[in-house]
Amino acid sequence: MSRIVYGVMGDSLGHVSRALAVAQEMPQHDYLFVGGGTVSHLERQGHRVCHMPVMGTEIENARVSVLGTLLGAMR
Repeated sequence: MSRIVYGVMGDSLGHVSRALAVAQEMPQHDYLFVGGGTVSHLERQGHRVCHMPVMGTEIENARVSVLGTLLGAMR
């Protein structure tokens, strides 16, 4: 058995879904999922999670707002 630290970043469930698929495919390993945003979904599935602040992406009119994202990161 290996101990694996797996970084999960993002505001959507795509990264969480991939992390969960890896953990389910190789259940013999001990995982620690590190990240922010939606990483708490993994905690609800019974996995160990370390919450970290992550930069969010600001969306405006269905496009990424570079200025909004940078201002959000500065907060």
